Amino acid sequence: MDTYIVRSLKDEYLFYILNIQKQLLKGAEMQKMTKKILMGAVLSVGLSSVAFSGDKVAPRSPSYGSVMQGNAAVDFTVADYLSRPNLIGEQQFVSGYGAPGVVNGATSIQAMGMNWFAGMDNTRRPGVANSLVRLGVGVGNTFGAGIIYGLNQTKSEVPVTVVGPPVSTGKTEVSTQNNGDEWGVFGSFGFGTMSVFGEFSRETGPAATVETKTTGVATVETKNTANNVTLGFVKDTEGEKSHALAVTASLVLASAEQGVATDNSTMTLGLNVNHGVPLVYGDDFAVFFGAIFDIAYRSFEDKVVGASPKEGSATLISLAPNVSFQKEIGKGFEASLGASANALTWTNTSQVVLFGTPVANADVSNSTTTSGAGNVSVGLRWKKDNFSVDGQVATALLTNGPNFISGTTSAMLASVGVAVGF
Repeated sequence: MDTYIVRSLKDEYLFYILNIQKQLLKGAEMQKMTKKILMGAVLSVGLSSVAFSGDKVAPRSPSYGSVMQGNAAVDFTVADYLSRPNLIGEQQFVSGYGAPGVVNGATSIQAMGMNWFAGMDNTRRPGVANSLVRLGVGVGNTFGAGIIYGLNQTKSEVPVTVVGPPVSTGKTEVSTQNNGDEWGVFGSFGFGTMSVFGEFSRETGPAATVETKTTGVATVETKNTANNVTLGFVKDTEGEKSHALAVTASLVLASAEQGVATDNSTMTLGLNVNHGVPLVYGDDFAVFFGAIFDIAYRSFEDKVVGASPKEGSATLISLAPNVSFQKEIGKGFEASLGASANALTWTNTSQVVLFGTPVANADVSNSTTTSGAGNVSVGLRWKKDNFSVDGQVATALLTNGPNFISGTTSAMLASVGVAVGF
């Protein structure tokens, strides 16, 4: 090829590139805006699900959300993906997390144009031994749905002698659904930066449901069940000073029955409003502000054979503002800190000694107003390409410092998460 033609093509290409650069970097305001858009795409909740769609990014563990005090504007975590599967988009990942060890996990893979996800999580059921399994399928950022189940059942058969006349043999069958036996369905729909979600589940608890059948004896049955319904709406942030809002309404209908002797029922209504806004997006840091507002109402009815029925109720109202930030500190490390304060907590109870603890023979009315309690958490994350390790720094370590040889501080992280994107 002629040298002149080559040089001309090269000069034309360079001119083309330089012209594009001038258009992109035209003026100081354009540079500033470009930086904010790019950092917003990396750090914000509203844009992360779009910017990271299809990229090999390791998702954050729920410990990050805990450190950031549940602010509605911070990055999504694996826990968000399991409850709102439309957020997964086109991501593929494997993640393990938990406190104090890695006892929960989640994964999502793409096949036949859909997301196939699964998770095992126990964080929302403190005191329950077995984890909930979530299995489902989704389509991009548009839709996701699945089933919930947690199995904790036992059955036994014991031979018995039935006194006649005539004397015969029989058996006692005991079927038990232990605390934590649960099943349900869930789903979510996405509309740009907004999404709606819902969940229904039926569980056994807090005590077991037991059915005892003995030959020649009337069946004895004890039931402890709860029906849970959750509906929610979320608007994610779209960048700096763009507000995020999450509203969740819940209804729990619980009952405890023991034959005809007792019949206890409880209804709990809850409303959670979570607000967040990114105040600043810098080159390597972000600052968030928000608040969480909770309202809960619980009514209780206790019917015992031979006693007067008892009724009780309790109301809870709380407001907790929060502030948090995250900062890249080099070598793949990122530090985060979140602080929240109890601005107001008001409870009012009637014939219930403590909120949520019914006492059948009590006739108590009480009102309490408190404020001032705070919470501060520190998080640490290390990432390398598509791999990350993160967790919440243990309070004992922050209070006492490290004890490398001996001492009570045995762990650096109170909760830990490990993830890889692919």
